[in-house]
Amino acid sequence: MKTLQLKSLLALLAFISFWGCNDSPKKAESENSISKNQTAQEVDSLYDVAWDLSYQNPDSATLLAEKMSELSGDVNYQTGLAKTSNLLGWINYNQGKYDEALREYLRASDIYEKLGNKFDQGAVQLNIGALYWKQENYDKALSFYNSAKTDFEKVIKEDPSNHIAKRRLSTIYNNIGLILVEKKDYEKALRSFQNSLVLAEEIEDKGKIAETSNNLGNLFALRKNSDQAMPYYLYSLENNKENEDKNGLIYNFLNMGDVLMEKNDLKSSHGYYSQALQIAKELKNRDLIAISYGKLAAVYKKNGQLDSAYQYCLIYSELRDSLLGEESSKQVAEMNTKYETAKKEQQIALQDEKIGKQRIITVIIVLTALLIFLFIYRFYRIKHKANKLLELKNEQIANKNTALEQQKKEIEHINKEISDSINYARGIQEAMLPPADEVRAAIPQSFIMYKPKDVVSGDFYWFRKKDNSILIAAADCTGHGVPGAFMSMIGAEALNEAVEKSLNPSEMLSLANRTIKAALRQSGTEDGRRDGMDLALVRFNMEQKVLEYAGANRPIWIIRSGATEMEEIKATKKAIAGFTEDNQVFELHRINLDFGDTFYIFSDGFADQFGGEKGKKLMTSKFKEMLLAIQNMPMEKQGICLADYMAKEWMKTKDGTVYEQVDDQLIIGIRI
Repeated sequence: MKTLQLKSLLALLAFISFWGCNDSPKKAESENSISKNQTAQEVDSLYDVAWDLSYQNPDSATLLAEKMSELSGDVNYQTGLAKTSNLLGWINYNQGKYDEALREYLRASDIYEKLGNKFDQGAVQLNIGALYWKQENYDKALSFYNSAKTDFEKVIKEDPSNHIAKRRLSTIYNNIGLILVEKKDYEKALRSFQNSLVLAEEIEDKGKIAETSNNLGNLFALRKNSDQAMPYYLYSLENNKENEDKNGLIYNFLNMGDVLMEKNDLKSSHGYYSQALQIAKELKNRDLIAISYGKLAAVYKKNGQLDSAYQYCLIYSELRDSLLGEESSKQVAEMNTKYETAKKEQQIALQDEKIGKQRIITVIIVLTALLIFLFIYRFYRIKHKANKLLELKNEQIANKNTALEQQKKEIEHINKEISDSINYARGIQEAMLPPADEVRAAIPQSFIMYKPKDVVSGDFYWFRKKDNSILIAAADCTGHGVPGAFMSMIGAEALNEAVEKSLNPSEMLSLANRTIKAALRQSGTEDGRRDGMDLALVRFNMEQKVLEYAGANRPIWIIRSGATEMEEIKATKKAIAGFTEDNQVFELHRINLDFGDTFYIFSDGFADQFGGEKGKKLMTSKFKEMLLAIQNMPMEKQGICLADYMAKEWMKTKDGTVYEQVDDQLIIGIRI
């Protein structure tokens, strides 16, 4: 269908050009009688048609844009030339041709500026800001959004009743706020969202009020200020109900559930997640259904209802797998359609060559009828009164704004879905880690410094109190981010199984080694998977003051009470899983400790971090010196001191250099 539309438009434009070249006296007289206003109306009509085609049939829209440019140039219709450039910018933007889109947008903006048309210039500046935002060039995006803001403020100053300008200005403030959140400039983001909300309330735009209020709630939730987040979520909920926006209601319920989950109000959180699930089912939106099931699973897990958590996790996983499968099938179908379309086009081209003169006659007859219809339609438009034309144009502008807003919401929905998925993965991983209160209750003189490189981590710590023994481990899995997080979940589960069979650290590491290798189907050959983990595991009894340690590539450091030197007990030089043999034995060390002695287990992320004035690694020797220097501090303060030094001094130097974190960081310190 797309190919037929394109060929028809090509033929139509060619025939119009041929007809325009007829030099008969009657034709010349007719051409001279066409006024500039009539040509402008024809260009505007072509613009409306081309804009509707621009997303689904960009080739046809481009042909119409070329005709608009030709007609506008003939009568020096500058507004038509600006509309043509704005249309071509939009077409190129949708096709990912950002350089071409930017050139067309800038050409349109320059024409509108010369015409003194602040309203349409502001609209183009808004498009350019969106283009730079798409490319994550936030500074450029802010520059053009601010220019658009200035244009619309001038329009509103001249005409305070212009609701369209106020709605666009509200959109600009909202978009600026979202960019400032990305740049972590939360105070300016707050002011921008508030300005957007004031304008939306002034024009009583329920959809815009709901959207901006939800963004304000997200901002306060991001800053861990749930008391201020909830009123904005409730305000957004109220307006979404009045606007009958069920998708917006789902996100309201999910966001409020997240805030209450953070406050450990599991009953209320469950209620909001359940309402989100109910509406998602009504809309048959399997994406949001999956997210709702995942969040309910987290509530059940946190509440200790493991059976329900497991069932909901299964439903979540099945839905996500199904959605991914459908997306792959859709891509294959699209590729097959393109192939079939290209094949048909070749067949049509061959057939066209055979038809010859007969086809030309048929095309001329059909296009003559179309041309007659075009002139009838144009003269019909001319008969309309000026106020009727203005009313129609205003309605068309409103419809286009609605389409742009819908596309913006779809983009925000996709971004939020990705963010929600990653944050949900973080919630699952954090739920698997031992609660900090449980560790402190068992070991008062201790600290755990845990700083993932990404949202989720490849490092993890493990803790268990059993039969008067305390067991604790620091583990560093292969990779970081999402791959490392998967390995950390497998590693933690392997230790959970091992501790049920033995309390001996050496035997537990051997059991974990075999469990992980079996789970990952590792054969030990060079072409097999080498995923695994380095780990230090200790078992000790505070009353007996005897510590048992076994390590896989990770040592234990001990500082005796009053000592000025550090003892290091090296680990077995083998990892857990990967190329390690199934029957690998990890050496067991028994150490007698006295009151006041301190020991540390850790991953390699802290010592391997680049920073300082020379931009080099911290190194193990520097790490040891730091621990000896802070040895007389309480354990909790030691953890704070290490974290502050890394963040505020080592990774951020006096000359303003900021170093990116290169790996997950984990340090556990315990004093007898």
